[in-house]
Amino acid sequence: MAPREATVTLSIAGKRAEGKGATPIDAIVAASSALAKELAPPPMSEAAVRSWGAADEAGARRIERVWRRLVLNVLPNDEAVVKALVASDPGSAWSHMLFAFVRPRGTPESRAEIARAMALAGELPPARAELVRGTLLVIDPERSEQQRTESLSLLRHAYNEAPDDPDVAGLYTAIAVATGSEEEGFAVLDRLCARFPTRSVLAVANALGNAREHDLARDERYLASLRALLPESFAWEMSVRNLVSASRLDEARAALDFGRRLGMSGSSADAASIDALAAMVDLAALSPASAREHARPSLADPRITQSSYGAVLVAASYDMEGRVTDGEAAELHEMERQRAVGSPIATAALAIGITSRRRWLGMPPPDAVVLAAFAPFTEDKGQEPELLSSAITEAALVRARTDPKAARATLSAALDEIRGRAEKERDPVARGVLLLIAIPLVRAVSGDAAAAKIWLDSDRAPFALRRGVALEAALALEASGKRDEAAKAYTLAMDPSLIEGHALDAMIARVRLAELYRASGRAADAAALEAVVDRLWAKADPGLRETFKKMK
Repeated sequence: MAPREATVTLSIAGKRAEGKGATPIDAIVAASSALAKELAPPPMSEAAVRSWGAADEAGARRIERVWRRLVLNVLPNDEAVVKALVASDPGSAWSHMLFAFVRPRGTPESRAEIARAMALAGELPPARAELVRGTLLVIDPERSEQQRTESLSLLRHAYNEAPDDPDVAGLYTAIAVATGSEEEGFAVLDRLCARFPTRSVLAVANALGNAREHDLARDERYLASLRALLPESFAWEMSVRNLVSASRLDEARAALDFGRRLGMSGSSADAASIDALAAMVDLAALSPASAREHARPSLADPRITQSSYGAVLVAASYDMEGRVTDGEAAELHEMERQRAVGSPIATAALAIGITSRRRWLGMPPPDAVVLAAFAPFTEDKGQEPELLSSAITEAALVRARTDPKAARATLSAALDEIRGRAEKERDPVARGVLLLIAIPLVRAVSGDAAAAKIWLDSDRAPFALRRGVALEAALALEASGKRDEAAKAYTLAMDPSLIEGHALDAMIARVRLAELYRASGRAADAAALEAVVDRLWAKADPGLRETFKKMK
């Protein structure tokens, strides 16, 4: 039997159009395209055309249409569409900024597009020019603290000039939250949702994705309002992640099934990446083999952002099974692919992860090619503070292992450098973040108690960061005798949030926490954790469990 074809009829202003397609979204796209031919759009004012930096009304409509469809996840291939926009409308700062949005950060092409957008921003009306400049300062991978401060200042000024421009309000919200001004950002978001609900989508996504506080109830309120407006948003990444973080995995799977029925992985809206999200849900459900099967199709995606996420998911599935050698092989392969496409930041992040994992397992440091991938990021050339601290920490720990005689001096110098950089940060949370990331270095130089104190004093740090370093903190807490606090940190390291980036540390935490529970007389709780490890590790690398137990 042939698959049923979806049919949708749209009507407006007395005009009707029917669209057919393999999925409901395909049918909607067909119907809306047909209806558009029957309607004459209202003329755009000269000011409206200029607000998009376009040469004429047709160009302004092209730019706005790509922007709106990008926000709504209804571009079949966002990278290809935005690249075409740059070709058709090269004189608009918006075209180049959108290109920088969808391509990997730190690549030569991304840097060039940021520079081009910045140069063209002055052609826009004042508020929109400040919007573009402020946004570009934040997405620049070499942004400094001064740039972050300047970015928020520009967006504040833009909002003051044009509070009823929903694009200004939306990006102002995103940047305020991303730079730590959460109360300010969420207040603007609330006004935007009330006054311009259909233009609040990107603002909601950015605010929830960048918020320091892990407030699932707050996030659910925004998502519920968004779902009432756009039912398909139930299957968007931010909604599925919220369900996973709340351990509502059946609902997350139901959301993805709903997205498939709508056609969100069809020919008209492939940006939703349903299979990749399904792999993330599988990892959270401790089903790594299923995750790997869902993730593999993404490896062939021509969009590097999608294929690299697929590679991360595949590596995480191996790590969860205790197949650390296979996981590292997958990451090394992806590292070389990122290097080939000229993405130094992604390459460095993978290299740092490989290096830290080898340190956890007591293995020799990786080869010179891996170490060279993040060596440039140990220098302060406007690097993102988190990446800088990670690179300095892992590089120093490697040098200390390879040259034991100079180890003390090497480690102390690296920690002094990070402390010096932290002192220059005006934001107390940002200061704490640099040292939080450097906990392994603090342990090596100042001892477990000092490292434990940094963790215990960091409760205001962003949740995603604390979750990422929870295993390192738990080891320090346990070694300093703070077993109850160590148990809390191990539990955080097992949190399903962002599991694709932390599958191995989640498994290490299970082994370590089981040992803590058994030592404190909680045999049943220990056995439950051990049962999960036993189930997942049928093909684990030999001796892995004992290695984890001996970690210091």
